[in-house]
Amino acid sequence: MYRYTKCIGICLLILPLVLAHADGEHLSVEGYEFELVKDGNRFGLVTEYEDLNVQAQIMDDKGVDIYYTDTEELNKTYWATWRPLPGDYQIQFIARIDGKILKPTYNITASRLPWDAILGVLGLLFVIGRWRYRRKLWYGYLLGGVLIVIAAGIYLYQPAPIACDSEGCLLPIHWHAELNISVCGNEVFLPEEVGDLNAQHTHNDTNRLHLHAMTKMNVDQTALLTPDQHKLGDVFQQTGIRFNSTCFSSYCNGDACIGSGAGKLRMTVNGEANTEYDEYVWIDGDEIAIVFE
Repeated sequence: MYRYTKCIGICLLILPLVLAHADGEHLSVEGYEFELVKDGNRFGLVTEYEDLNVQAQIMDDKGVDIYYTDTEELNKTYWATWRPLPGDYQIQFIARIDGKILKPTYNITASRLPWDAILGVLGLLFVIGRWRYRRKLWYGYLLGGVLIVIAAGIYLYQPAPIACDSEGCLLPIHWHAELNISVCGNEVFLPEEVGDLNAQHTHNDTNRLHLHAMTKMNVDQTALLTPDQHKLGDVFQQTGIRFNSTCFSSYCNGDACIGSGAGKLRMTVNGEANTEYDEYVWIDGDEIAIVFE
């Protein structure tokens, strides 16, 4: 009965290591080739490029964003770490390549059963069973029972969908704000596709700020605990445009526009005058006007 248990146990111990490394899934986006690989709770985007700015976002089966993270590059593969609840998801990598934003998206399924842990435990139990049969070790039962309890604990453990502690909660946000900029009567446009994808940035929609990231908020989810991440001046720093309480670009209070007297910088938020300028902490849906005249 126990003749082959040792070989079976060794095979089962190796099997989880094999299953943890999923075969690559290929995808072509606008002529660029990508591949998704999986290593436990790590998801890798295989590319042909080094030093890319890549963000990963996770969406549930209804397309709702539930998690954002930056990636770590290793040999042209960009790794994102995420421990999912059981269910069906999409993982979307956002990569800026040759001035384009590409979004290779893959369907992933998180199994209800942690097969790696269960198979590992079964493998150990088979080995223990063989060992006990030959040496009559009474504590084989005890060790087997402990392993089963551990496996049950892993099976029943559910990570919280929102990470909260005594200081607040880490929440996924996908915010946008509209910017209208005018200098001496001329409309000014921010550069497109600039900025860290894990901070404030722009895409190819004119003068629209984007921010999709995990953000710390209070337990009631009514106040930001990391306001520096949302200050308006950040995007101007990334685009190389001077902006503060007295200056925009090369124009400062007192400078004259052609055909007029001394100009002055003003800013409104949602139609109301605002004097915070670069220190203003913007929120989703803001309409911001910056005018020098």
